[in-house]
Amino acid sequence: MNKLIEHIKGSFVLASTMFKYIVQPATEVDPMTPMDRLPLTLEMNGLDGLYAQALARSQHLAHFREIISAIALLQEPLPIIGIADLLGIEAFEVIRVLLNLQAVIHVPGTDEEGYVTLCHTSLQDFLTTESRSGSFFVPPSFHLYLSYYSFSSALENSHELARAYGLDYFDSHWQLFARSATCDFIHEIEQFKARQPLLVDRPPYHHFLCPVFFHALFMMEPLHWNEDLYLLIECAKQLALAVECPDHRVRLWLEQKLWYRARYQEHQFRLSERTHETLQHDLRRASTTIHANFPELPGPRSTGITKEFVFDASTLSAIGIFNALNWIVARARLEWEELRITPNPPLKLSVSFVPPKLDVAGDAITLLPGVEDDGGVFSQS
Repeated sequence: MNKLIEHIKGSFVLASTMFKYIVQPATEVDPMTPMDRLPLTLEMNGLDGLYAQALARSQHLAHFREIISAIALLQEPLPIIGIADLLGIEAFEVIRVLLNLQAVIHVPGTDEEGYVTLCHTSLQDFLTTESRSGSFFVPPSFHLYLSYYSFSSALENSHELARAYGLDYFDSHWQLFARSATCDFIHEIEQFKARQPLLVDRPPYHHFLCPVFFHALFMMEPLHWNEDLYLLIECAKQLALAVECPDHRVRLWLEQKLWYRARYQEHQFRLSERTHETLQHDLRRASTTIHANFPELPGPRSTGITKEFVFDASTLSAIGIFNALNWIVARARLEWEELRITPNPPLKLSVSFVPPKLDVAGDAITLLPGVEDDGGVFSQS
C-alpha cells in the first residue's frame, strides 16, 4: 500500500485511473486478474504508461484507430450510435472496442443515450502528443477524415445526432486540418484520395473535396501560393469527377447548400493561361455531364461579361461553385481578348469581401480579375 501511495504522488487522476485499470474484467487478450495487475501498475511510467497499457487491450480490434482518433478529436461528444454512424461502422464494433477501455473512457449504458467521453483531458493530451503516445498517436491529419465523415453524415439520412454533428462541424474539422502547422497539406490530400475507395454507403470523396477546396481558396486565410494553384485546379477536377460518378446523390449534392465559416481577408493569386486551359477542360466535362443527366438544371449563370462575381459566402452549393469557376474562365478569356497581348500574360485574381445588404443573409465574396503588371493591378473595377 505504501508503494502504491508513493507511486501516485498525490495525483487523484492517476489513482482513479489505476484503480479502474486494476479492477476491470479479464479478456482473452488480457486474462490477468486484479491481483496480477496490481504489481504491474507500480512499474508503469505514470499516466502515460497506464494509458498505453489500457489502450493496448483493444488495439488488435477492427476500427480501433478510427474510433479512438474520433473520440480524441470530436468537437463535442457523441453517443455510441452517433460515433458508429459518423464512422460508417456498426454500433457493436464501437462497443467491442470500448468495453476493454473503460478504465480510461467513459462508456454509457446504452447505445443511444449518454455520451462517450474521455475520463480525463490528459488522455487527449497523451493521444495528440506523438512523443508521449507513440503508436497510439492521433495526428491532426485525422481532422481531414473527420471532415469527410461529417460531410457524408450531413448529406445522408444518418442518425439524427451524427447528421447534426456533420452539419455543425464538417467545416471546423476541415479548417483544423488545413491550418495545422504539422500537416503537409498536398501530401495528406493525395494520401486521403488514395485511401478512399468509392463506397456505395458514402458520397464519393469527389463530392467532399470540390467544395472544401473552393472554401479553402476563396473563404479562408491564404495558404501558400503553390497550394492556391493546386486548390484551383483540383476544385474543377473534383467537380468534373463528382458529376461523372454513377451515384444517386449527385443531384442532391449539386443543389444542397451547406454552411461555411468564412475568414474575411482579401487576397490574390495568379491565373496563367495554362491553368486557365486546365480549368476550362474540366468545366466542359462537368457541363456536358450535368446537361446530359440533369437537363432541367440551369447552365452557367455568367458569361464573364460582368467584372464582378458576387455570391453568398455563408452557404455554398456545388452549382454555385460551378457558376463561380465558369465565370473565372469566361472573364479571363475576355480580359485577354481585350488586352491583345501575345502570349497571354498571367492575370491576378482578387478575392474581396463586401458587407451584406439588409435583405441578404450572410456575407458575399467578390472576385475581381485584373492584369498583373509591374505597376500593380489595373483594369479592375
